[in-house]
Amino acid sequence: MGQCQTLSGSEFGQAVSVPLSTNMPGPPNQQNSGGGHFVSRHSLQNLAPRTLGRTYRIGRKVASGAFGTVYIARHTGLHEKRALKRVCKADVQSEAVFRQEAALMNELDHPNILKVYELFEDKENFYCVTELSTGGEVFEKFLKHNFSEPMAASVLQQVLSAVAYCHEKHVCHRDMKLENVLFDSKDPKAPIKVIDFGSPEVFCESYNELVDEWSCGVMLYMMLAGHPPYLGESEDATERLISSGKPIRFEPAALWRDISPQCKDLILKLLNRNPSRRLTAFRALQHEWFRKNVDQRRGSFSSSRRASVAIEKIVQNLAAFKAPLRLQQTTLSLVVHQLVPKAELQELAAAFGEMNKSGNGEITLAEFQQFFDRWHRSDSGPLLSSQEVAAIFANVDVNGNGFVSYSEFLQAAFEPHKLLSKDRIKRSFDMLDVDGDGYLSLADLEDVMAPGRVALPQLVFSEIGKSGEGDGRIDLTEYETVIRALIPATLTPRRSGSLASFIRGASMLSLLSGPSNKDSRSGSTEDVSQGTPHKRRRRPSGSNASVGDSSSTQSPKSPVRKGEWTPSTERRESGGCGGEEKTKEAQLQAPPPLFQEDMVRFTSGGGISGGESN
Repeated sequence: MGQCQTLSGSEFGQAVSVPLSTNMPGPPNQQNSGGGHFVSRHSLQNLAPRTLGRTYRIGRKVASGAFGTVYIARHTGLHEKRALKRVCKADVQSEAVFRQEAALMNELDHPNILKVYELFEDKENFYCVTELSTGGEVFEKFLKHNFSEPMAASVLQQVLSAVAYCHEKHVCHRDMKLENVLFDSKDPKAPIKVIDFGSPEVFCESYNELVDEWSCGVMLYMMLAGHPPYLGESEDATERLISSGKPIRFEPAALWRDISPQCKDLILKLLNRNPSRRLTAFRALQHEWFRKNVDQRRGSFSSSRRASVAIEKIVQNLAAFKAPLRLQQTTLSLVVHQLVPKAELQELAAAFGEMNKSGNGEITLAEFQQFFDRWHRSDSGPLLSSQEVAAIFANVDVNGNGFVSYSEFLQAAFEPHKLLSKDRIKRSFDMLDVDGDGYLSLADLEDVMAPGRVALPQLVFSEIGKSGEGDGRIDLTEYETVIRALIPATLTPRRSGSLASFIRGASMLSLLSGPSNKDSRSGSTEDVSQGTPHKRRRRPSGSNASVGDSSSTQSPKSPVRKGEWTPSTERRESGGCGGEEKTKEAQLQAPPPLFQEDMVRFTSGGGISGGESN
């Protein structure tokens, strides 16, 4: 382990921010005929440079391990507590690879995946800032007692949702275990957060993404039984047990007698030794065992009056949302990802989970329609036609890929006058003003949105009537005018049932001089012996070893397959649990190998972690 100084005072204050860009190509439908990508938070690459000491105040140490130390960090502007992980560069196999992994984690956009805000570095250390989760590891609760089926279903459903989302994005976790799942807070209904990605985008010839599903099966067995399904005296002994071909035994029999047949069926399907026959995360989420426990989901809305009021506000905000200008889209993405404390997003995160019935982390039009039909209706039926809901969906789906991501949902569902406060508008302007001269220039926006390509920044300027040449810069007053146009004036429905007319009026509010870039989309090509009861609750070294993948999730050693980037065709149109899948599920293909194998780990468990130890 490298020798790094103790974190204190001026020793860390001058650490500078690191651009978080993976340089991964976006899908063709996020490009337009003008040659520029539609903006999303994934597009924001080189924000204005910041120093760690001016952005955060470092507090107490909360955890430490072989690969770093975690501190509480308070954001000086937002006054929000976050987690700061210091990693000594001497312990990192490749600094470039470390930066790339942090960038990829920053791009993952799912409520059950720990959010990475930013990365800083100085001569000796990296400092990774993530959201702070204070509820402790699921493993810690496992050590105390077995889980009930509803509790295990709640945890596993959220884990599988994160896995399904990652696999859709060609990301494999490779180290899924109870230690790498945190409760977000000590609230009994707190959501979970998946942390510590092993080497996140790698799919290999002998080690594919379905290793994560195997690990989920192991986790479910452990939560219910108190011990893993296979457990030897050593990792090698455990691997021999798994490879022996012996069927899984549900022992002790007295305990498993009370476990439902549906639960055992799900375990067997996740622990199928043949990866080609193993249940995928998306299909596992449709399993009847979850449908029987659906009311136990953490964060789900009830039929209470309070929930109805909250949902009605969200419906109104979604209906009024329209961000036709790329500068507006950029700002919304930046504000939602960087400038909103997580406490303000809890209710919206629950609503997103309520809408995303398939659980894959992206909302389909069918799911969007079902949400409106359930939550905005009268005794005679839904209050909005399918055409009206489809129009709302199209506005919320900013990048036009046919799905509403978590961030897109948040920026549309948040009350705009609160989201776009004067302070947040000023902070976002400063973060876009890369050279710090008090203006947004073409060079600033090129650095932030499209390094090396000026087409997108030029479109941003032309949409608001500026050329970007000479004095064609955007000052704070002009910027604020453009952004505050996203805030509806006084259109508020006075009674249930008036939303339809509200939508028709609201559709005129956000339009400025430029046409909506929704109309210019085209296909431009620019550019993861049986366990014995007396061994229960010890931390197993090889309990998640994968069968049929020629590798262990604890110690991945497989080579990266070199091949073309082939987007997954597993896109769903069903829109809910039990819906018929209309496209053939395909095997996810290997993306370009952006990361080195055997990625250095961020925490004592292995990856980026924002957990506070108990």
